[in-house]
Amino acid sequence: MPYNEDTMPGRDQLRRILEIDRRVRSGIYPHPEALATELEVSRRVIFNDRAYMLNVLGAPLEFHPQHRGWYYTEPNFLLPSAMVTRGELLSFILAVEAAQRQLEPTLQAELRRAIDKIAGSLQGHVGVELETLRQHFSIAPLANASPSEGTLLTLYEAMNLQKAVEMTYLTASRGQRSRRCVEPYHLHNQGGDWYLLAFDCKRKEVLMFNAGRIETLQILSRCFTRQADFTPAQYLQGGFRTELGPQVYDVAIRFDAPQAIYIRERHWHDTQHIEELVNGALILHFRASGLGEIKRWVMQYGAHAEVLSPPQLRQEVQNEIEALQKVYGRERNE
Repeated sequence: MPYNEDTMPGRDQLRRILEIDRRVRSGIYPHPEALATELEVSRRVIFNDRAYMLNVLGAPLEFHPQHRGWYYTEPNFLLPSAMVTRGELLSFILAVEAAQRQLEPTLQAELRRAIDKIAGSLQGHVGVELETLRQHFSIAPLANASPSEGTLLTLYEAMNLQKAVEMTYLTASRGQRSRRCVEPYHLHNQGGDWYLLAFDCKRKEVLMFNAGRIETLQILSRCFTRQADFTPAQYLQGGFRTELGPQVYDVAIRFDAPQAIYIRERHWHDTQHIEELVNGALILHFRASGLGEIKRWVMQYGAHAEVLSPPQLRQEVQNEIEALQKVYGRERNE
């Protein structure tokens, strides 16, 4: 049955239906008037719930004149094992659509097959109709370096077994390939790209690797024990987006009034706080390492953003501006 307002219950209605079912099943023959009073709704709402149970869920719910209450004419009747609300179904579909944008084509097909299996296992009143919902919602794909299905599955297996892996990795900043032995801890998605957090056996520290740059990968027989004090959230908090550095800085960036509207409405870093200025501008404060990533992020706002601190970051932005002036200041002979 298609998703629509008539066939999907709201959260409050679902809660009432479950309570009505509990009381009927307990053999107390609940009376609609008493239900309305105890559940703090009108008599009409209770009868709408009964109609939903009858017409959509197929509940054999009848009124017993002697006991003056509702009962199931089929004592072994059970409500469907999976009932979802409109909001839950919408959240599920949007999550599926977003997830598909983060996966390479083979895994997208695997996800679609998994959704079809879930849909087939549910009762008819919950129709997970992806194609219909796509007429109303769309999520743009991200430009990312997607790792292969085999890479993600191999890393997942290695993490489960707690076994080290050997990989050929391309370091983009140097354009060099290297053989590395690492102990995989966690996979993190940032902006559509998958990053592996792993303990580097040579450097003896946890590093972040772009999974899309892993060219070969092999699980080794050597097992490892994950560091007890390691948590992905704490590790990632020290950096900005996907870049971490050896030192954490107090960062302050001033945004003018037109850009401040956009800055206010988003969460940029777990340590952030906003200092409002009288002219509608603001200063965004946070503590992070990874000045290179912060520099690239700030420069996308052009003259709408000004780095106030740290001095190292301000100097890096100035150097980049001077380099741009040389690029755009010269004449092109084409």
